[in-house]
Amino acid sequence: MLSEDDLRNTKLLLYVNKVDLPNAMTSIEVMDKMNLANLCQVHWFIQACSAVHNVGLCEGLDWLRKVLA
Repeated sequence: MLSEDDLRNTKLLLYVNKVDLPNAMTSIEVMDKMNLANLCQVHWFIQACSAVHNVGLCEGLDWLRKVLA
C-alpha cells in the first residue's frame, strides 16, 4: 500500500460488498485486515453493502459527498 505521506489528506471510501452472503467478512474484519486504524492521515469510511440488493450504496456516496464538500 502507499505510504502515509502519499495518502496525506486522502478521502477513502471502502465498500464491503456481498454482505448478504453467509461467509461475508464484517466491516471490522476488513478494517483489521487492511490495517486502516493505523492510517492516521487518511479520512476513511467503511460502508457495508449489497449491490445486488441495493443496500448501503447511497450511504457511502452520501459520506463521500459530505467530506468532499
